[in-house]
Amino acid sequence: MPRPYPPEFRRRALDLVESGRTVRDVAASLGIAESCLCRWRHRDLVDRGLKPGATAQESADLVAARERIRDLEEEVKILRKAAAAVEAVVRPKDRYRLVAGLHAEGVRTGRACHALGVSRSGYYAWAGRAPSPRAIRQAWLTDLIGTIHQASRGTYGAPRVHAELVYGHGITIGHNTVSLLMRRAVLPRPCAATRIPVCCCTYVLYRCHPHRGCQSWSEMKP
Repeated sequence: MPRPYPPEFRRRALDLVESGRTVRDVAASLGIAESCLCRWRHRDLVDRGLKPGATAQESADLVAARERIRDLEEEVKILRKAAAAVEAVVRPKDRYRLVAGLHAEGVRTGRACHALGVSRSGYYAWAGRAPSPRAIRQAWLTDLIGTIHQASRGTYGAPRVHAELVYGHGITIGHNTVSLLMRRAVLPRPCAATRIPVCCCTYVLYRCHPHRGCQSWSEMKP
């Protein structure tokens, strides 16, 4: 692919044409094709508004818009596949929560319901329904679990949080429920302690003698 001419060279060629010289003469003197110089002249006249047509900036904007449209079409295809996968594994009640989150971000409710495979009437019925006692209890437990986790400086995992709830607060709750609520609350898990392997050869055995004091086995005489 030939290298494009710099803008200064193009401007010089157009100035020579505007000075009264013919396109053939200017093209021959600069060593370029006449068709190329004609395209430059046509583009210059369009950019200055002397001829109808799309300017260079408008052409660049059109190319960028086409690329953006192609990217959006690809994103729509990906989102449709993802929505089908979500519809297969996620319960409608959880999808209603996703719709509510998207609506809070500015997405129209109808589009969000269509993308996630739920009905608008079902979503509005879910949104207008009072929270169940189970949901209220889980919200209370989530706050309490967050308080316990924060008090432990993030070192408590599900087993210790469960023990604190059962033995410290007298709450009847299962271990799986604690793990589920901690995952929903996105509480960081404690880092596992790194165990350093110790070789038995690193130990030094000592034996205390009543007159010579403590000596290592390597210092002892047979």
